[in-house]
Amino acid sequence: MAVKYKTLVVKAVRGGGVESELVEKRFSVVVKEVAARALEEWNPLKSDFTAIRDDRDVEIDLPLDPKLYDLLKNLNLTKVSEDKAVFTLPVFVISYDSEWVSTEDYIDNKVYIVSIYVNDEIKRLVEQVAMDLVSKEPGEEEELEGIEE
Repeated sequence: MAVKYKTLVVKAVRGGGVESELVEKRFSVVVKEVAARALEEWNPLKSDFTAIRDDRDVEIDLPLDPKLYDLLKNLNLTKVSEDKAVFTLPVFVISYDSEWVSTEDYIDNKVYIVSIYVNDEIKRLVEQVAMDLVSKEPGEEEELEGIEE
């Protein structure tokens, strides 16, 4: 049985919140489409444009539903205890509106995050990462329980 993949696209805007959508296309195709969309919104006179793959290790409770196992087995799924496993979630962070506040630090005003959709719990974690990126103050690192770099 083939696994039906969904891709999660999250857009976060400083001071504006988060919008999410699920797309039933291959992850790599959606990453390119979202990058093209962000390029249209990007002002090269004001900001850098970056698209960075940022694999995140995510802890998940066991046992897994068979459909979820079929998805996660391709994402470096590893059992870490009797009731926990970890998998690697590929995440692309596309920043297209940022400001340099010093020679070493910048803040993101608008980002897209593209990830493989796993379930609603992981979706909320990815949305929180997006919100943290656009809420972060200069010099501050985002930290999130359950999902780490």
